[in-house]
Amino acid sequence: MPSAILATIPAEKILILSALAIFDTPVSETYFPSFAKVVKSHAPQMQTFQVRAELDEIVKQGLAQRVGKAEAAGPQLCKEVKMAVLRQMHQEKSLAAWIKQMYIILRESGLDRNWRLQNVDFYRREALYAALSSFPDACATWLDHFYSDASVIGNEFADLWFCHAEAQELFTAMSVPVQVTILTSFLFHAWRRGLPADMAYEYACQLAHQQLGRGELQALLEQICWQALARGKFVEFDHFHQLLKQASLTVFDAILAGMRGDFVLANSLFEAFLKAMRSEAGKRKMALPGFGGLVYTVILLAKNDQPSMKRAKEQIDEGSSQSLSSAYFLLQPLLQYLQNGKTAEFSGMANFAATNVDFLFASLARYWADSESNKDLQLNLRNARDRYRKNSYTWLAAEFDVVCMRMFDEPSVLPDWHAGHQFVALADAVQKQAGWQRALGALLQLKSESTSVSTAEARIVWLL
Repeated sequence: MPSAILATIPAEKILILSALAIFDTPVSETYFPSFAKVVKSHAPQMQTFQVRAELDEIVKQGLAQRVGKAEAAGPQLCKEVKMAVLRQMHQEKSLAAWIKQMYIILRESGLDRNWRLQNVDFYRREALYAALSSFPDACATWLDHFYSDASVIGNEFADLWFCHAEAQELFTAMSVPVQVTILTSFLFHAWRRGLPADMAYEYACQLAHQQLGRGELQALLEQICWQALARGKFVEFDHFHQLLKQASLTVFDAILAGMRGDFVLANSLFEAFLKAMRSEAGKRKMALPGFGGLVYTVILLAKNDQPSMKRAKEQIDEGSSQSLSSAYFLLQPLLQYLQNGKTAEFSGMANFAATNVDFLFASLARYWADSESNKDLQLNLRNARDRYRKNSYTWLAAEFDVVCMRMFDEPSVLPDWHAGHQFVALADAVQKQAGWQRALGALLQLKSESTSVSTAEARIVWLL
């Protein structure tokens, strides 16, 4: 265990490890003078050459590794060692002093400006400091920046706290508001991106039970519900959903009705939720955001009547204009195809990121529009399916699985999953038809409307 390793390390090396844990960025040649000042502010007797020697020795021992490229390369602590060191510093109540001293030195050297240019590293570091300093609001702000950065593809932040039991002990020692902030942010991004989150999910469930009644728990309860739903853990979902519904209206009942194939009920529940949301926001026109908004769009397309198609267009247009999801830009040409059989142009699909669940709806748009498929799309779909399945998001994996089967005749890795739960796959919600059939249907609809108008006019003439 990391703590056992620390027990065998001399005090001067523990000092270097503490500075590395707080510095939390590769100690390149540019940063080394500031790093040495951080160390010497806690050990004035150390010389700069000693700091460098100890740093090199720590790398040789495998406690740190050189990361980065060219002049930006430098030693950085392995995450397990970093969390063990931070845990020890927390126990010794020295964290606040270390963080404060580091900021003073960075400002004095002028490196705080460069520090902020590192983007994702800076956001992660600031979120870490805010968490360790018990500032939940600041932590939430920096986590939003961190997860919004395009270069973040994994669970680099939350994984720090759940990489081993001792790191989790440090997490448990933090204030409940900070714990809730970190878990809420991470669980949201984890189920959307298919990131491993088993330990965080289990811990969140335990925390929710222990802290029932706290106001800030609502956001965490919502993400626990999303996690349980994505994982296909419906007993756990029902339990936490009941707790969540005691304080707020949710979109989950509508999604479940859609999963069961009851599109009329699903649409009614979505409309009620959207009406309440608009009333609360004081807006007449407002698109349903998030994953729920995409499922709502599918339900409207599945109903395929004129009022539903009109609302689908409103949702898609608003979703695109508000940038609620990149998938809406592909649902727009799909809507035209479904209405008149016009060949859908998916110019943006080639560059569509397969990193989150929005990719599922982008792929469904191509499938329903009978669009030409390619090997890159097949590979991305397969990778998404396998990633979600590996990390226990069984329902979402099953949805990707059906698209792989329908588009590329791939063998199912989750056969009969939907049938076993009496669910309808999203891919089967919208009736698939060739373009000429859609065009013919549109012509017949126009003819029917024209005949209705002529008959009405004839009746008016007869009455005269």
